[in-house]
Amino acid sequence: MSKFTPEQISEINDKLKTPEEVLQWGLENIHPKL
Repeated sequence: MSKFTPEQISEINDKLKTPEEVLQWGLENIHPKL
């Protein structure tokens, strides 16, 4: 699991307003590319 700084988390939260966006962001950024 990646570690994020509070600044990064705040930036992510500002960009992602819906659960669907959070899920999509997580799939793109947390899981390794296949």
